[in-house]
Amino acid sequence: MKNLLRILTLAIISMIFIPLLPVQAASPEIYITVNNGVNPGEYEATVSVIGNPGIAGYNLGIGFDPAVLTPISIRQGEAFTSGMIFISNITGASEETIAGLDVITAVWGSARDDSSEGILYTVMFRADPYATGQTELALYSRGTSNTDSVQVDFVLSGATIVFSSNNNIQLIMMIVGAILLAILIIVMYRKRKKKIETLEAALKEALELAQQNNVAASNSSIEIN
Repeated sequence: MKNLLRILTLAIISMIFIPLLPVQAASPEIYITVNNGVNPGEYEATVSVIGNPGIAGYNLGIGFDPAVLTPISIRQGEAFTSGMIFISNITGASEETIAGLDVITAVWGSARDDSSEGILYTVMFRADPYATGQTELALYSRGTSNTDSVQVDFVLSGATIVFSSNNNIQLIMMIVGAILLAILIIVMYRKRKKKIETLEAALKEALELAQQNNVAASNSSIEIN
């Protein structure tokens, strides 16, 4: 019993006099997460920030493989909505211009430092229907600075898109559709060919009949003479 009281007393003293250790703050990081889009074959790449000490502008880029991915839209997230500008190289760009890109840039700027955390922006990609396996998204930074024009460093983390079974189903459907179309063309060609052959046979028969009538007419003329 005395030992138990001694242990409880020491525990209480420890809680009172030993200071609590500070909670380690998250390291400044900007990272990409990937989710399936609403439509099959589409993927959302979301750029988010944590541990933000406060910045007044960023110039970020997502590198991707244009052979398997095509960016179709970009939208700003709930973080940093107080900024004066948010622009991207795919906003309002033509399909021809977008087709020549392999990096999507996004630029944000504000008149004051913002220490918000959360989603910066989201890019929607459409995958090539023949794409299989996976592809990498790289995150680049051309600058993240505060109002004193001091560079604020962040850890940058990319992401991997793993092409889902929906993409494979879409590919299978395209192949099946192509096969059915080819079969339909062959059937129509054979029917048309059969009609042509029937028409040719009818014309040939008519021609032979006309020739026979001409011969008969000629013979009748000779007999009359």
